[in-house]
Amino acid sequence: MPAPLVVMVTGAGPGLGKSTLAARVHAHLSATEPRAELFREEDIPTNPCFTEVSATFRGSGQVRVVQLPLTGDITAGLARAAAREGAGWLERFIARTEAYPARDAGLVGVEGAVDYLVRSAPREVALLGTTPWPVVEVDADAGADAACAAAVAEITRRRPLRQVHGQRSW
Repeated sequence: MPAPLVVMVTGAGPGLGKSTLAARVHAHLSATEPRAELFREEDIPTNPCFTEVSATFRGSGQVRVVQLPLTGDITAGLARAAAREGAGWLERFIARTEAYPARDAGLVGVEGAVDYLVRSAPREVALLGTTPWPVVEVDADAGADAACAAAVAEITRRRPLRQVHGQRSW
């Protein structure tokens, strides 16, 4: 059995489409892989799929990881997240970013939150450059369909489909 494949969808800020991309990639993988699972970050400690992946890694040291960091218009993403999350969310988000030591103290409100997220991007790129797994940047501004197509193409390139009992599988 091949090593499990873990696809991580990450992003520099809220509202870029991480959940949308993860759901679309999962739908694509589910069409060929009956064991494809979708779980969110908060589900990691309790999701049986993650437990199985962790056990496989501990036993064999082999898990294939592909990270898909979404990049895009931070201001537009923040506006989408605020509309989605409802009253009070944006204010709470801004308050959190204002407490971060790396922020520009001269910028406040949405402008300060956006500035913090934009200035965090180089740190994220530097950190991702040190990972032992493939990192494939996905352009969220290209639209959900294009982002999903790019992600699936990269995942397929790194772990080609194979024939199993007459059906395509990962």
